[in-house]
Amino acid sequence: MADNSKKVSELPVTTNVASTDRVLVLRDPAGSPSVRTITVNNFISNVASAIVANAAAQVNTSAATAYTNAVAYANSILTSNLVNYVNTAQLAANLTSTSLTRSLVVVPSTPFPANSSHEVLMADTAVLGTNVIIILPEVSVNNGKVYTVKCRDASGGARKVTVMTTGSALLERPNNYSVTNSLDLTTTGENYTWIYDSGYYRII
Repeated sequence: MADNSKKVSELPVTTNVASTDRVLVLRDPAGSPSVRTITVNNFISNVASAIVANAAAQVNTSAATAYTNAVAYANSILTSNLVNYVNTAQLAANLTSTSLTRSLVVVPSTPFPANSSHEVLMADTAVLGTNVIIILPEVSVNNGKVYTVKCRDASGGARKVTVMTTGSALLERPNNYSVTNSLDLTTTGENYTWIYDSGYYRII
């Protein structure tokens, strides 16, 4: 009989496999080792996958079995409405994140000084019966702070919402990105979002 044995490096290379294809495994290498074959499907089913989880903080998996081989991440993951998946892995249908929620303030009076806790400012000139001035701060604002200002109602163009800055901070204009210390919103629904960057409110 001819010797058709080959080194592993001499075997043909494949780019895909079927669930019924077989791979070689070494059983019980620390005890009584033996070489066996196993289908790709059974191999995958028997190997625990590393699941991205949060071992450093907290994983809330209500009514769920514990994950194995978890990879630690810093931020907590809140999971609800868990859905069963293949191999009993339970993944979250809904992920809750407080970072997806921004606070909304309907401007109650004018001039209105925004502070570092404000995020979305909505001004209605029809309700207030006058032009509205919103003042964005410079002191106590960290780089990366974001403000969105919206003109809810410009009273048919008869009134406007003016966004101003304090100190030496400057606003970028939306049309040409030049800077100014005040910008008028004159159309109902007009809105802009700025991010603070070392004395400048950059439009985004």
